[in-house]
Amino acid sequence: NGDNGVLESITDAFVAVDREWRFTYLNERALLALRRTRAELLGKNMWEEFPEALGLPAYREYHRAMTSGNSVHFEEFNPWLGIWVEVHAYPSESGLAVYFRDISERKRAEERLREAEERYRALVEQIPAVTYIQKIGQSSESTYVSPQMETMLGYKPEECTSDPEHWIKIMHPADRERVLAEDARTNESGEPFRMEFRQFAKDGSVVWIRDEAVLVRDEEGAPSYWLGIQYDITERKRAEEALKESELRLRTVISNVPVVLFALDFAGVVTLSEGKGMGALGLEPGEIVGRSISEVFGNVPGILEDVDRALAGETLSAVREVKSRTFEMWYSPVRARTGEVTGAIGVSIDITERKEAEEALKESEERYRLVARAT
Repeated sequence: NGDNGVLESITDAFVAVDREWRFTYLNERALLALRRTRAELLGKNMWEEFPEALGLPAYREYHRAMTSGNSVHFEEFNPWLGIWVEVHAYPSESGLAVYFRDISERKRAEERLREAEERYRALVEQIPAVTYIQKIGQSSESTYVSPQMETMLGYKPEECTSDPEHWIKIMHPADRERVLAEDARTNESGEPFRMEFRQFAKDGSVVWIRDEAVLVRDEEGAPSYWLGIQYDITERKRAEEALKESELRLRTVISNVPVVLFALDFAGVVTLSEGKGMGALGLEPGEIVGRSISEVFGNVPGILEDVDRALAGETLSAVREVKSRTFEMWYSPVRARTGEVTGAIGVSIDITERKEAEEALKESEERYRLVARAT
Protein backbone atom coordinates (compact mmCIF):
# COMPACT_ATOMS: atom_id res chain seq x y z
CA ASN A 1 0.00 0.00 0.00
CA GLY A 2 2.90 2.35 0.75
CA ASP A 3 4.40 1.65 -2.67
CA ASN A 4 1.02 2.25 -4.31
CA GLY A 5 0.78 5.63 -2.59
CA VAL A 6 4.15 6.62 -4.04
CA LEU A 7 3.18 5.41 -7.51
CA GLU A 8 -0.05 7.37 -7.36
CA SER A 9 1.80 10.57 -6.43
CA ILE A 10 4.36 10.54 -9.25
CA THR A 11 3.79 12.63 -12.38
CA ASP A 12 4.56 9.73 -14.75
CA ALA A 13 2.04 7.13 -15.82
CA PHE A 14 3.00 3.71 -14.41
CA VAL A 15 1.97 0.17 -15.30
CA ALA A 16 3.27 -3.21 -14.22
CA VAL A 17 2.88 -6.52 -16.03
CA ASP A 18 3.90 -10.04 -15.07
CA ARG A 19 5.99 -12.44 -17.15
CA GLU A 20 2.84 -13.37 -19.11
CA TRP A 21 2.23 -9.71 -20.01
CA ARG A 22 -0.79 -9.46 -17.71
CA PHE A 23 -1.47 -6.12 -16.03
CA THR A 24 -0.80 -6.27 -12.30
CA TYR A 25 -0.96 -2.54 -11.52
CA LEU A 26 -1.82 0.80 -13.20
CA ASN A 27 -1.73 4.17 -11.46
CA GLU A 28 -4.33 6.87 -12.09
CA ARG A 29 -2.19 8.73 -14.63
CA ALA A 30 -1.84 5.53 -16.67
CA LEU A 31 -5.58 4.94 -16.60
CA LEU A 32 -6.22 8.51 -17.77
CA ALA A 33 -3.67 8.19 -20.57
CA LEU A 34 -4.99 4.77 -21.72
CA ARG A 35 -8.64 5.83 -21.24
CA ARG A 36 -9.53 2.60 -19.42
CA THR A 37 -10.44 1.52 -15.88
CA ARG A 38 -8.59 -0.82 -13.55
CA ALA A 39 -11.45 -3.29 -13.70
CA GLU A 40 -11.10 -3.42 -17.47
CA LEU A 41 -7.33 -4.06 -17.45
CA LEU A 42 -6.11 -5.78 -14.27
CA GLY A 43 -5.26 -9.40 -15.04
CA LYS A 44 -5.68 -8.85 -18.79
CA ASN A 45 -2.96 -9.44 -21.41
CA MET A 46 -1.38 -6.18 -22.56
CA TRP A 47 -1.14 -7.16 -26.22
CA GLU A 48 -4.68 -8.50 -26.37
CA GLU A 49 -6.08 -5.34 -24.83
CA PHE A 50 -3.95 -3.09 -27.03
CA PRO A 51 -3.35 -4.97 -30.28
CA GLU A 52 -2.48 -1.65 -31.96
CA ALA A 53 0.82 -1.72 -30.06
CA LEU A 54 2.03 -4.88 -31.83
CA GLY A 55 3.53 -2.81 -34.63
CA LEU A 56 5.08 -0.12 -32.44
CA PRO A 57 8.59 0.12 -31.01
CA ALA A 58 7.12 -0.59 -27.58
CA TYR A 59 6.42 -4.24 -28.52
CA ARG A 60 10.02 -4.81 -29.62
CA GLU A 61 11.58 -2.86 -26.74
CA TYR A 62 9.49 -4.49 -24.00
CA HIS A 63 10.36 -7.96 -25.27
CA ARG A 64 14.04 -6.99 -25.47
CA ALA A 65 13.97 -5.80 -21.86
CA MET A 66 12.17 -8.93 -20.65
CA THR A 67 14.55 -11.23 -22.55
CA SER A 68 17.83 -9.48 -21.76
CA GLY A 69 17.04 -8.34 -18.25
CA ASN A 70 18.22 -4.84 -19.15
CA SER A 71 16.19 -1.67 -18.82
CA VAL A 72 15.16 0.20 -21.97
CA HIS A 73 14.43 3.82 -22.78
CA PHE A 74 12.77 5.05 -25.97
CA GLU A 75 10.35 7.56 -27.46
CA GLU A 76 7.49 6.77 -29.82
CA PHE A 77 4.34 8.22 -31.28
CA ASN A 78 1.26 6.36 -30.07
CA PRO A 79 -1.27 6.53 -32.93
CA TRP A 80 -4.37 5.44 -31.03
CA LEU A 81 -3.70 7.88 -28.18
CA GLY A 82 -2.49 10.55 -30.60
CA ILE A 83 0.46 11.56 -28.41
CA TRP A 84 4.23 11.21 -28.21
CA VAL A 85 5.44 9.27 -25.18
CA GLU A 86 8.79 8.83 -23.47
CA VAL A 87 9.11 5.36 -21.95
CA HIS A 88 11.37 3.78 -19.32
CA ALA A 89 10.92 0.05 -18.74
CA TYR A 90 12.61 -1.96 -15.99
CA PRO A 91 12.51 -5.80 -16.03
CA SER A 92 12.47 -7.95 -12.87
CA GLU A 93 11.89 -11.57 -11.94
CA SER A 94 8.18 -10.86 -11.56
CA GLY A 95 7.71 -8.98 -14.85
CA LEU A 96 8.13 -5.47 -16.21
CA ALA A 97 7.61 -2.02 -14.66
CA VAL A 98 6.87 0.71 -17.20
CA TYR A 99 6.94 4.45 -16.66
CA PHE A 100 5.77 6.73 -19.47
CA ARG A 101 4.93 10.39 -19.91
CA ASP A 102 3.32 12.59 -22.55
CA ILE A 103 6.05 14.55 -24.39
CA SER A 104 3.85 15.85 -27.21
CA GLU A 105 4.43 19.50 -26.33
CA ARG A 106 8.18 19.00 -26.25
CA LYS A 107 8.03 17.22 -29.61
CA ARG A 108 5.98 20.04 -31.09
CA ALA A 109 8.52 22.55 -29.78
CA GLU A 110 11.35 20.47 -31.26
CA GLU A 111 9.52 20.36 -34.59
CA ARG A 112 9.01 24.11 -34.55
CA LEU A 113 12.68 24.57 -33.75
CA ARG A 114 13.69 22.19 -36.54
CA GLU A 115 11.51 24.05 -39.03
CA ALA A 116 12.92 27.39 -37.86
CA GLU A 117 16.47 26.05 -38.21
CA GLU A 118 15.71 24.80 -41.70
CA ARG A 119 14.30 28.19 -42.69
CA TYR A 120 17.31 29.93 -41.15
CA ARG A 121 19.72 27.56 -42.88
CA ALA A 122 17.94 28.06 -46.21
CA LEU A 123 18.22 31.83 -45.70
CA VAL A 124 21.87 32.00 -44.68
CA GLU A 125 22.91 29.62 -47.43
CA GLN A 126 21.43 31.96 -50.05
CA ILE A 127 23.10 35.21 -49.03
CA PRO A 128 26.44 36.09 -50.69
CA ALA A 129 28.45 35.72 -47.50
CA VAL A 130 29.76 33.03 -45.17
CA THR A 131 27.83 32.48 -41.95
CA TYR A 132 29.45 30.62 -39.08
CA ILE A 133 28.85 29.55 -35.48
CA GLN A 134 31.85 29.39 -33.17
CA LYS A 135 32.19 27.92 -29.70
CA ILE A 136 32.94 30.05 -26.67
CA GLY A 137 36.53 29.92 -25.45
CA GLN A 138 40.05 30.03 -26.75
CA SER A 139 39.83 27.14 -29.22
CA SER A 140 37.89 29.16 -31.87
CA GLU A 141 36.23 25.90 -32.92
CA SER A 142 33.47 26.40 -35.47
CA THR A 143 30.46 24.10 -35.21
CA TYR A 144 28.88 25.40 -38.41
CA VAL A 145 30.23 27.04 -41.57
CA SER A 146 27.89 27.77 -44.48
CA PRO A 147 28.57 26.36 -47.97
CA GLN A 148 29.53 29.80 -49.32
CA MET A 149 32.98 29.17 -47.83
CA GLU A 150 33.78 26.96 -50.81
CA THR A 151 32.84 29.76 -53.22
CA MET A 152 34.76 32.43 -51.33
CA LEU A 153 37.95 30.59 -50.38
CA GLY A 154 37.69 27.15 -51.97
CA TYR A 155 37.49 25.20 -48.69
CA LYS A 156 34.63 22.82 -47.92
CA PRO A 157 32.74 23.64 -44.70
CA GLU A 158 33.90 20.39 -43.10
CA GLU A 159 37.53 21.40 -43.67
CA CYS A 160 36.86 24.43 -41.48
CA THR A 161 34.85 22.69 -38.76
CA SER A 162 37.23 19.73 -38.42
CA ASP A 163 40.25 21.91 -37.54
CA PRO A 164 39.78 24.60 -34.84
CA GLU A 165 42.95 26.38 -36.04
CA HIS A 166 42.01 26.37 -39.73
CA TRP A 167 41.07 30.06 -39.93
CA ILE A 168 44.35 31.01 -38.24
CA LYS A 169 46.47 28.76 -40.47
CA ILE A 170 45.13 30.36 -43.67
CA MET A 171 45.46 33.93 -42.37
CA HIS A 172 48.08 36.24 -43.91
CA PRO A 173 51.09 36.40 -41.52
CA ALA A 174 51.09 40.21 -41.66
CA ASP A 175 47.55 40.31 -40.21
CA ARG A 176 47.73 37.43 -37.74
CA GLU A 177 49.02 39.25 -34.65
CA ARG A 178 46.48 42.09 -34.69
CA VAL A 179 43.54 39.80 -35.52
CA LEU A 180 44.35 37.30 -32.77
CA ALA A 181 44.82 40.13 -30.29
CA GLU A 182 41.35 41.48 -31.12
CA ASP A 183 39.91 37.95 -30.99
CA ALA A 184 41.32 37.48 -27.49
CA ARG A 185 40.06 40.90 -26.38
CA THR A 186 36.50 40.34 -27.57
CA ASN A 187 36.44 36.81 -26.13
CA GLU A 188 37.30 38.36 -22.79
CA SER A 189 34.97 41.36 -23.01
CA GLY A 190 32.08 39.89 -24.99
CA GLU A 191 32.09 42.92 -27.31
CA PRO A 192 31.33 42.43 -31.02
CA PHE A 193 34.27 41.28 -33.16
CA ARG A 194 34.83 43.39 -36.30
CA MET A 195 38.00 43.03 -38.36
CA GLU A 196 39.29 43.17 -41.91
CA PHE A 197 42.15 40.84 -42.80
CA ARG A 198 43.62 38.71 -45.55
CA GLN A 199 43.33 34.95 -45.93
CA PHE A 200 44.84 32.54 -48.41
CA ALA A 201 42.32 30.76 -50.62
CA LYS A 202 42.85 27.12 -51.44
CA ASP A 203 44.31 28.09 -54.85
CA GLY A 204 46.90 30.31 -53.13
CA SER A 205 45.30 33.65 -54.00
CA VAL A 206 44.92 36.33 -51.33
CA VAL A 207 41.36 37.32 -50.38
CA TRP A 208 40.44 40.27 -48.18
CA ILE A 209 37.78 39.31 -45.62
CA ARG A 210 35.44 41.44 -43.52
CA ASP A 211 34.60 39.40 -40.40
CA GLU A 212 31.87 40.46 -37.96
CA ALA A 213 30.63 38.35 -35.05
CA VAL A 214 28.37 38.89 -32.04
CA LEU A 215 28.14 36.92 -28.82
CA VAL A 216 24.81 35.12 -28.45
CA ARG A 217 23.60 34.61 -24.89
CA ASP A 218 21.02 32.23 -23.42
CA GLU A 219 17.86 33.23 -21.55
CA GLU A 220 19.84 33.67 -18.33
CA GLY A 221 22.42 35.90 -20.00
CA ALA A 222 25.22 33.36 -20.05
CA PRO A 223 27.39 33.29 -23.23
CA SER A 224 26.32 30.49 -25.61
CA TYR A 225 28.24 30.92 -28.87
CA TRP A 226 29.56 33.42 -31.41
CA LEU A 227 27.45 34.03 -34.51
CA GLY A 228 29.46 35.55 -37.33
CA ILE A 229 29.42 36.54 -40.97
CA GLN A 230 32.31 36.90 -43.40
CA TYR A 231 32.27 38.46 -46.83
CA ASP A 232 34.78 39.09 -49.59
CA ILE A 233 35.93 42.73 -49.74
CA THR A 234 38.84 42.17 -52.13
CA GLU A 235 37.39 44.37 -54.88
CA ARG A 236 36.72 47.17 -52.41
CA LYS A 237 40.27 46.95 -51.10
CA ARG A 238 41.66 47.05 -54.63
CA ALA A 239 39.55 50.11 -55.39
CA GLU A 240 40.73 51.79 -52.19
CA GLU A 241 44.34 51.03 -53.06
CA ALA A 242 43.88 52.35 -56.60
CA LEU A 243 42.30 55.51 -55.15
CA LYS A 244 45.22 55.98 -52.75
CA GLU A 245 47.67 55.61 -55.63
CA SER A 246 45.66 58.07 -57.72
CA GLU A 247 45.52 60.56 -54.85
CA LEU A 248 49.26 60.18 -54.31
CA ARG A 249 49.96 60.87 -57.99
CA LEU A 250 47.62 63.86 -57.92
CA ARG A 251 49.18 65.19 -54.72
CA THR A 252 52.65 64.80 -56.26
CA VAL A 253 51.54 66.82 -59.28
CA ILE A 254 49.84 69.46 -57.14
CA SER A 255 52.90 69.77 -54.91
CA ASN A 256 55.14 70.53 -57.87
CA VAL A 257 52.92 72.70 -60.07
CA PRO A 258 52.13 76.35 -59.15
CA VAL A 259 48.39 75.81 -58.79
CA VAL A 260 45.92 75.96 -55.92
CA LEU A 261 43.11 73.44 -55.59
CA PHE A 262 40.34 74.61 -53.29
CA ALA A 263 36.90 73.54 -52.14
CA LEU A 264 34.19 75.33 -50.18
CA ASP A 265 31.07 74.17 -48.42
CA PHE A 266 27.71 75.89 -48.91
CA ALA A 267 28.51 78.39 -46.15
CA GLY A 268 31.71 79.44 -47.90
CA VAL A 269 34.02 77.66 -45.44
CA VAL A 270 37.22 76.29 -46.95
CA THR A 271 37.35 72.47 -46.88
CA LEU A 272 40.39 72.03 -49.14
CA SER A 273 43.41 74.19 -49.94
CA GLU A 274 46.29 72.37 -51.58
CA GLY A 275 49.00 73.03 -54.14
CA LYS A 276 52.38 74.63 -54.60
CA GLY A 277 50.63 77.88 -55.52
CA MET A 278 49.72 78.39 -51.86
CA GLY A 279 53.28 79.55 -51.29
CA ALA A 280 52.74 82.56 -53.58
CA LEU A 281 50.02 83.68 -51.16
CA GLY A 282 52.29 83.27 -48.16
CA LEU A 283 50.27 80.27 -46.98
CA GLU A 284 50.96 76.59 -46.35
CA PRO A 285 48.80 73.86 -47.97
CA GLY A 286 45.80 73.20 -45.73
CA GLU A 287 46.48 76.24 -43.56
CA ILE A 288 43.13 77.95 -44.23
CA VAL A 289 40.94 74.83 -44.04
CA GLY A 290 38.05 75.50 -41.66
CA ARG A 291 38.15 79.25 -42.17
CA SER A 292 35.59 81.33 -44.04
CA ILE A 293 36.56 82.62 -47.49
CA SER A 294 35.39 86.08 -46.40
CA GLU A 295 37.79 85.94 -43.44
CA VAL A 296 40.75 85.02 -45.61
CA PHE A 297 40.10 86.95 -48.84
CA GLY A 298 37.33 89.37 -47.91
CA ASN A 299 39.55 92.35 -48.78
CA VAL A 300 40.35 91.05 -52.28
CA PRO A 301 38.08 92.73 -54.84
CA GLY A 302 35.86 90.34 -56.76
CA ILE A 303 36.56 87.06 -54.92
CA LEU A 304 33.49 87.10 -52.69
CA GLU A 305 31.29 87.88 -55.70
CA ASP A 306 32.88 84.97 -57.60
CA VAL A 307 32.18 82.61 -54.68
CA ASP A 308 28.57 83.76 -54.39
CA ARG A 309 28.02 83.08 -58.11
CA ALA A 310 29.53 79.59 -57.83
CA LEU A 311 27.42 78.76 -54.76
CA ALA A 312 24.38 79.97 -56.70
CA GLY A 313 25.09 77.27 -59.27
CA GLU A 314 27.16 79.13 -61.89
CA THR A 315 30.37 77.84 -63.49
CA LEU A 316 32.74 80.74 -64.08
CA SER A 317 36.33 81.95 -64.42
CA ALA A 318 37.97 85.20 -63.41
CA VAL A 319 41.37 86.88 -63.10
CA ARG A 320 42.06 88.37 -59.66
CA GLU A 321 44.94 90.19 -58.00
CA VAL A 322 45.88 88.67 -54.66
CA LYS A 323 48.84 89.96 -52.64
CA SER A 324 50.56 91.47 -55.67
CA ARG A 325 50.19 88.24 -57.60
CA THR A 326 47.83 87.58 -60.50
CA PHE A 327 45.69 84.44 -60.44
CA GLU A 328 43.38 82.96 -63.04
CA MET A 329 40.57 81.21 -61.18
CA TRP A 330 37.93 78.67 -62.25
CA TYR A 331 34.89 77.87 -60.12
CA SER A 332 32.41 75.01 -60.45
CA PRO A 333 29.41 74.25 -58.17
CA VAL A 334 29.15 70.89 -56.40
CA ARG A 335 25.68 69.36 -56.45
CA ALA A 336 23.98 66.61 -54.45
CA ARG A 337 22.07 63.82 -56.18
CA THR A 338 18.96 65.95 -55.83
CA GLY A 339 20.61 68.72 -57.85
CA GLU A 340 20.95 71.00 -54.85
CA VAL A 341 24.23 72.98 -54.67
CA THR A 342 26.22 71.88 -51.63
CA GLY A 343 29.45 73.74 -52.24
CA ALA A 344 32.02 74.68 -54.85
CA ILE A 345 35.41 73.53 -56.10
CA GLY A 346 38.01 75.44 -58.03
CA VAL A 347 41.48 75.74 -59.45
CA SER A 348 43.65 78.82 -59.26
CA ILE A 349 46.80 79.27 -61.36
CA ASP A 350 49.45 81.88 -60.66
CA ILE A 351 49.81 83.72 -63.99
CA THR A 352 51.88 86.63 -62.65
CA GLU A 353 54.91 85.86 -64.81
CA ARG A 354 52.72 85.34 -67.83
CA LYS A 355 50.93 88.65 -67.27
CA GLU A 356 54.25 90.42 -66.77
CA ALA A 357 55.56 88.89 -70.00
CA GLU A 358 52.39 89.93 -71.81
CA GLU A 359 52.75 93.48 -70.45
CA ALA A 360 56.42 93.60 -71.44
CA LEU A 361 55.55 92.39 -74.93
CA LYS A 362 52.77 94.96 -75.19
CA GLU A 363 55.16 97.75 -74.15
CA SER A 364 57.78 96.53 -76.59
CA GLU A 365 55.24 96.49 -79.41
CA GLU A 366 54.11 100.01 -78.47
CA ARG A 367 57.68 101.32 -78.54
CA TYR A 368 58.20 99.64 -81.92
CA ARG A 369 55.11 101.34 -83.29
CA LEU A 370 56.24 104.71 -81.99
CA VAL A 371 59.68 104.27 -83.56
CA ALA A 372 58.17 103.14 -86.82
CA ARG A 373 55.80 106.13 -86.88
CA ALA A 374 58.65 108.55 -86.17
CA THR A 375 60.76 107.28 -89.04
